[in-house]
Amino acid sequence: MYAKKIKCMLVLFSLLFATACLRDSGVNIEEDFPPNPHGVVIINEIEYSMGKGGYRWEKKEGLTMQVVTTDAASPNQIAANFEAIQVTTPSEVTIAFDSNPQISVFLWNKDERDKEVAQSNGKFEAPLEEGRYIYEVFAEWKNGAASYTFVIEVD
Repeated sequence: MYAKKIKCMLVLFSLLFATACLRDSGVNIEEDFPPNPHGVVIINEIEYSMGKGGYRWEKKEGLTMQVVTTDAASPNQIAANFEAIQVTTPSEVTIAFDSNPQISVFLWNKDERDKEVAQSNGKFEAPLEEGRYIYEVFAEWKNGAASYTFVIEVD
């Protein structure tokens, strides 16, 4: 009987110790799920919001996996109700997030993704020709991915 009490005390102590180590390591045990990372477009030192599209997040807890997947309107549909950012050329466009995802930027035509935009560290040059341009930013983190949309109007 005494040996069982000691084993229970050791297990309890081990759990408390592990919890304390996790807290000290910066791991947020009560993290919001799914997360809601914020991203912006910066042009001429002014920040603009992006429209959030679909996303997918995974969270593993012990032997279980929690997955949240959403579907959203296409970037063209999101852009229909989105105010365009007025741009004069030449202008540098910067995509910034409150975290550090891997990003891909796509230009959309009237029906679908047209082409991937060459960018470096989230920066690229706005088009030189006048017109309305719809961009999709696809951001990927370790445990998820999300789509964002913004529109620029080149004068």
